[in-house]
Formats: sequence, structure tokens, C-alpha cells
Amino acid sequence: MNLLLAVLLVVVWSKNTAGEAASVSRKDVAYNVKVNDGDVVMMGSDRMADCQWSFFLADDRVKNLAVNRNTIAEDLKRMDMNFNGVAPQKFFLMYGEQELVDDIPVGNIASNYGKLLEELKRRYPSTEVVVISTLPISRFHDPAYSQKMATNIKTLNALVKSMAYKNDYPFLDLFDEFSDEGNLALDLGGADGFYLTKTGYIVLKSRIKDFLN
Repeated sequence: MNLLLAVLLVVVWSKNTAGEAASVSRKDVAYNVKVNDGDVVMMGSDRMADCQWSFFLADDRVKNLAVNRNTIAEDLKRMDMNFNGVAPQKFFLMYGEQELVDDIPVGNIASNYGKLLEELKRRYPSTEVVVISTLPISRFHDPAYSQKMATNIKTLNALVKSMAYKNDYPFLDLFDEFSDEGNLALDLGGADGFYLTKTGYIVLKSRIKDFLN
């Protein structure tokens, strides 16, 4: 009986411990990253969050503040948490996919993107901000959904490109490079039509490295 009770306690403890570990999410980590003067900051949602950029780019200056399922509106609220009193050397932004999947209107996404760019310009007038286009999103079993996404993404990218140029920021348009007739190319993205493959990240890394110095 005592042995059975001990086993049960171990199982309960293991479950609780796993739960506590799971609660230390990517969001918890990213929200507590310390950014220093001269750092290179990555911001965005799932596609930016799912890469260990400092390792992938072989650059210890790179800090990844992207969070899975994050939105631009949420990042606008946490500017002081990571950047208070410091001056990063460069920002790389890649947003839009989570908002589009959540069916947020393109106009609302663009409006929040514009606010983020203006806030970065206000805080860091001499810091370069590289704005990366939203990449294709598709459902291979649902052509209508894929077509709708392709149309919305192209519209969003056009709006964001205009706002980036207005703030004198470069716009890195990779939609066509990652697209196969509007769908996320299978060699660059998974069969889910959303997440990137290792090959996709290698391509993205090569484009980002063009802006690092």
C-alpha cells in the first residue's frame, strides 16, 4: 500500500512539475529578454519566434523577442519592458500571419503596423528597421481559403511597404520567393501551409544577412 501511494505521489509530482515547466513559455522568455545597446532585435509572431536566430546567424548580438501567436497590438504594449533606456542597432520585423489567421481585417493589421513603425521611429530615429513582408499562408485542401489569404497578404504587404518607405525603412519583400502560385511553397513551408521548414529558414536567413553588418 505504501509503495502504491509513493508511486501515485511521484506521478502527481511529475505532472505538476511538467505543468510548471510548460508554464515557462516562449512568451515568458521573450518578455524578459534583456536588450543592450547595439543589439539586433527580431520581432514578430510564430515564424520569427520558431528560430534560434542568434545561433542561426552566428551572432551573439541577435535577440529574439518574437512570440508565438503574438500580434502587433500586443507588442505595442510591451515596448518599455524590453527596450527601456537602450538603443538597439537594428530591428527586423515580420508580422501579419497571426492576425490574418485570426481573421482580423487587413486594414486593422496595417493600422497597427503603422503605429509600431511610428513608435520605433520616435524612440530610435537613427536605428534601421528592416520590415519583412508577410509570407504566404495556405491550406492545400482548401483552394478558396488559400486564394483569400494570398489576396489579403498581397494587400497587406502593399500597405506595409508604403508605410515602411514613409519612415525611410527598407522593405524586404519575400512573398514571391516563398510562393508557389499563391501557396506557401512546399520546399520552404510545411504541409500545414503555415510553418517554415529548415530550408525556408535558410532562405530567410540569407536575405536577413544581407542587412547585417
